[in-house]
Amino acid sequence: MLGLLSNNAGQGSRPMCPTQRELSHHYRNDASTLWWSQSLRSMGEHTVSKEISLGELQEFIAAFWHYYDEWNAEEIAARFADNIQYTGRSDTGASPFEDMLRADLRGRDETMAWLTEHRNQSPYPLRHNSTNIFRTGRDGDVTNARCYIFVTVVSNLVPVAASSGIVDFAVIRGPVGLQFTSLDVVLDTQESAILSSLSAADGVARSPVDRR
Repeated sequence: MLGLLSNNAGQGSRPMCPTQRELSHHYRNDASTLWWSQSLRSMGEHTVSKEISLGELQEFIAAFWHYYDEWNAEEIAARFADNIQYTGRSDTGASPFEDMLRADLRGRDETMAWLTEHRNQSPYPLRHNSTNIFRTGRDGDVTNARCYIFVTVVSNLVPVAASSGIVDFAVIRGPVGLQFTSLDVVLDTQESAILSSLSAADGVARSPVDRR
């Protein structure tokens, strides 16, 4: 194409050498094409990446608790992998309402059945607030993370604290979005005390690791 440019200065059509401006325009276009090609290839690589960002985790677990509080069973089930493992308990394992908290479930169907009954026995409005979310590691395609939850209900027209705890969870990038492969909820019930006064002999959990 560059060898067949026409001269429009009145000398008729004839082969001529490309001008510097024409060459500059041509190579600038080539550079742009190369840049876009590399960018699209990079975007494609990012799209298929299994790594899950902190922002994705924050949005994922925030939406999960919202749908749980409002009880949207379809949205909740979509966020569970087929092989989800759900566990729940209090930090001491001896709270007065331990029977309501304790769970050791396998699979989406079993987990959904338990959560349905649990939510139906819980108050409304109910608000689970996820805070301090951070990633704790990766295992292949699975991203592990931890966060606090702070739960409120409404009493005498005013929101009041109902519970708090620590949630450990594992997430994969499923066929239609992120999904839990495990969800472990440990609610705070032990009496707060000066940290230095606590010991393993007291049978009091001092960290999430101790609670496992």
